[in-house]
Amino acid sequence: MSDMTTSDPVPVPRIVADRAVRFGKPVVRGTCVAVDQIVGLLASGASRDDVAVEFGVTLDVVHAAHE
Repeated sequence: MSDMTTSDPVPVPRIVADRAVRFGKPVVRGTCVAVDQIVGLLASGASRDDVAVEFGVTLDVVHAAHE
């Protein structure tokens, strides 16, 4: 039996894919910032703080993109 209650908030995904935005690439909800841009900058050695500032997103978004 599930222990979920109806008052639990439903999380809104931060990362979405929509064919109408960036040809369906995963992006940050409400933006045109593609996840691969965030991951690429992190892979090049940028800090999560720097990436958040560069794209105007929160650290939570950077973490979600990197998961």
